[in-house]
Amino acid sequence: MVSNVPRAGKRRVALVLPALLIALGLALSSCATGSGFVYVSSSDRRAYFKIPDNWRFFDKRDLLVASGQSLSAESNRQLSWLIGYAASPKPSIQHILSLADAPSYPVVTARVQSLPFQVRDELSLATLRNWVYPVDRLIQANLGEMISYKDVVLPGGLHGSDMTFDVVLGGVGNVAVNNQVIRVTQEAIVDPPTNRLYLFVLRCESHCYRDNKTLIDQIAQSWTVKEH
Repeated sequence: MVSNVPRAGKRRVALVLPALLIALGLALSSCATGSGFVYVSSSDRRAYFKIPDNWRFFDKRDLLVASGQSLSAESNRQLSWLIGYAASPKPSIQHILSLADAPSYPVVTARVQSLPFQVRDELSLATLRNWVYPVDRLIQANLGEMISYKDVVLPGGLHGSDMTFDVVLGGVGNVAVNNQVIRVTQEAIVDPPTNRLYLFVLRCESHCYRDNKTLIDQIAQSWTVKEH
């Protein structure tokens, strides 16, 4: 069959089609779900999760500078991805950085971190479990309680742990009204040679966690790490 499209028209189609494909690719990389969420992914495209599109975003520079660190070539090498989100209507970066405080609204941090040899040499599930909070010591001191825990083994040899636990600032069993409890969901995954850590942490005061559990579960369950 002979095409009725003139040669110039064919050239325009040939030029327009790649442009449309590029535009489509860009649209997909921004990953807006159309349902009030947006997908965010790590710089290596191996890890991603969805987050409400109206939560306040903090980038690596924000988080490093606010925690007294510099954004240097070395920190870029060690932390290829570091982001935070705060749900508060009056968000502050301290809501994310102040681990000893019980945030009244959910906060999320995610990172991809290269592991030095000394850490890799001694890495264990206990290391991953205690990466952010000293969970084991908190439980032994009656200042923490494990809610759920499971080992994670993913295709390609990725492995780690997924857990939800409470940090009980006034002690487990203390029924005082002002006994604040931070509920934390954390998933820590390392690649097969243990060169790289993929870490997701969601925190909220326990009543906040309970009241927002459906949303929190959606966010936490969307966290995905893909094999290399």
